[in-house]
Amino acid sequence: MWEYKCDQVNTVEEIDELLDDIYKMRYESLVNGGEYSVGNLVFKELRNHGKLKELKDKKIEIENDDMSLN
Repeated sequence: MWEYKCDQVNTVEEIDELLDDIYKMRYESLVNGGEYSVGNLVFKELRNHGKLKELKDKKIEIENDDMSLN
């Protein structure tokens, strides 16, 4: 589900919102369930599969395109 969401975002706002949701999920999961909680494990899978980097790179690419002269 989370990987699908990562592939569906197309704007800086959507990327920021998704990243916020992912980091919030991880934080709440760590606080409530510890290192092996589901939210933390999902975060680690997204990170290990490169999805977080892809989101950040896509955000930079969109921002660069918006700032470039045509």
